[in-house]
Amino acid sequence: MRLNNRLRRTVDAALGGLTLLSPDPAKRIAAAQSVFKTHDETMLPLVDGALQKETNKAAKLAFNRSACGHPAVQG
Repeated sequence: MRLNNRLRRTVDAALGGLTLLSPDPAKRIAAAQSVFKTHDETMLPLVDGALQKETNKAAKLAFNRSACGHPAVQG
C-alpha cells in the first residue's frame, strides 16, 4: 500500500509538471494544486518557471500557493 501511494504521488507530480504550461488556465491551476499536494520539491523549479510566465491572476495565485506552501520552502 505504501509503495502504491508513493508511486501515485510521483505520477501525480509528473502529470502536474507537464500541464503547468497548458494553454488552458483551469488545467494550469489544477496542475499547480496537484504539485502542491505531492510535496515533491523537484517540481519547485517548474512551478517557479511557470509562475514567471503566468498572466492569468487565478493561475498565478495557485502557483504562488503551490510554491510558498511547499514544505521545502517553509523549512
